[in-house]
Amino acid sequence: MIIERTAVVFDSQGFAAATLNQLVASTGLTRGAFYFHFDSKDALAEAIVETQQERWQPIVEELIRNEPDRLRRLIAITFRSGTLFQGDVVMRAGSRLMTERSLIRRELWESYPWWLRSVQQLLADAAEELNVDPNLATDTWPPRDQIAEGVSPGIAALSENLVASWIGLQQQATATGQNDYADRLRVSWLATLPWLCKDAARCDELTELVEQLTVEMRNAGAITLADDDLAD
Repeated sequence: MIIERTAVVFDSQGFAAATLNQLVASTGLTRGAFYFHFDSKDALAEAIVETQQERWQPIVEELIRNEPDRLRRLIAITFRSGTLFQGDVVMRAGSRLMTERSLIRRELWESYPWWLRSVQQLLADAAEELNVDPNLATDTWPPRDQIAEGVSPGIAALSENLVASWIGLQQQATATGQNDYADRLRVSWLATLPWLCKDAARCDELTELVEQLTVEMRNAGAITLADDDLAD
């Protein structure tokens, strides 16, 4: 309960602006009862980020079990992540807290390296069917210590670009306050797939998947908005 309710405060205000008074008040607990569980704002921020990781991991594991196709899995991961982000305040608060990690006196899970490694591996496993220009990479970028074993520099450069793009889309959707993250992801994939796929039929198949997942994510967002209106 504490994590769910204080996540609303962190999601709207961030770590620096959120005060302990606001955080305690959001729970309805006395200060003593609150401190019994969390002795500082930093400890609470750490717990929210840990909860975000716990909620995200089962989704990834489920996709690994049920979707052997590497590219379909990668596309599905981005939309599942987006759906969770738009509908779960703890996920949004955790992401915002990780951007303010320099202010938090705790070691927080770092999602960016995890995303980068995961995308590198999925693209590397599907490299034979991809049209990835090796000249995307240079002698100095991406840094060789950031490239997973068995991954080419070109794949690593593409992975970096994709992950950075998705994070930017997420932040833009949050900043504008519009429930359009699904459409932003759709544009990102539709712009990427034509030059990424070697085979036109394969590209059409993946484009169809993107369109399907876009609709599913839009519908999930509409349900979230309706629930929020009822709560208000």
